[in-house]
Amino acid sequence: MWYNRSVASDDLIYTHWHVPELGYALVKVRRTDSDLDEWALAETLDREKPRRVRVTHPLRDTPALFKTFSDLAGRSDQENVLAFADRYGWLGVTEGYLDCRIIEGTPKNPAPVELIHTWLDAISDMRHAVDLIDAVNSDDCRTLKQWITWHGAAAVYQRKFKWGSHIYRLEPEFDQWLRDVMKSGDMVSAAKVVAQKFINQGLNRHTATRLLFGDNREALRLHVVPKNLLGAMWIQAAQAAEGGRAFRRCENCATWYAVAPELARSDRIYCSRNCRFKAYRKRKDEAHRLRSKGMAPSAIARAIGSDAATVRGWLAIEPGRKRARS
Repeated sequence: MWYNRSVASDDLIYTHWHVPELGYALVKVRRTDSDLDEWALAETLDREKPRRVRVTHPLRDTPALFKTFSDLAGRSDQENVLAFADRYGWLGVTEGYLDCRIIEGTPKNPAPVELIHTWLDAISDMRHAVDLIDAVNSDDCRTLKQWITWHGAAAVYQRKFKWGSHIYRLEPEFDQWLRDVMKSGDMVSAAKVVAQKFINQGLNRHTATRLLFGDNREALRLHVVPKNLLGAMWIQAAQAAEGGRAFRRCENCATWYAVAPELARSDRIYCSRNCRFKAYRKRKDEAHRLRSKGMAPSAIARAIGSDAATVRGWLAIEPGRKRARS
């Protein structure tokens, strides 16, 4: 369930999302209007223990979550979907108690579920949008030419994934608005229009506008509010499409994070302090391993991307022991 605050200080309200501590389980369900069995996610419950949740703030704390979600397109099997849900929560597009019946797995009925095919559709749409945004922001016309072809004054976007394909035909000849924003033969302007279509579809379905009080508790302001986790990620995609924000993968865990003056230092290479510390420990352990093989400190420094003085300091301490304080 998505919880909205009644007070906000930005046009994008920083709502929060609840992630159950016990995570989710894969179950087989049968919809009331079908004879086919489908895989779905259901919350894991323990009737002997109270339900506990972690409170997360996706828009504030994980502004690159939409890119992590889109990465599932290359490995979107059930287990990877489950792992994403356990870490960040499910999408918030659940099927109702009466729409599906659980026929295999726990919990038993009644329980809300999210169908795996719903996730795959959402992942596919996000992947299209993310790839288009990245190509546009980097002026990568070589990549865009693989997806967009011009036929006279009309442009066609066509791209296939293993579970489906998307085709958009853009015809400026019959649309004044397209003539205003698209240049014949221009890959970037055509890609912007297609990306806009994907993102606006997501925003229309999974976000809403609300009139909320500002910080002073007196003035009312209009805000964009995500209805669920998927809505929060479509807002992130829209922010990326606006430009001015770059994204990097953490050098330790490969998680995406945003690089912008208000979010992180431009030279930051780790997504969190925890990852920075883990990477530091890995370098120290690797230095001791290489030293045990007879490698000189200067060579070790080059191999692990450090300097010789730091490496000598590490090697002066036995592995697992802390430096004594003077």
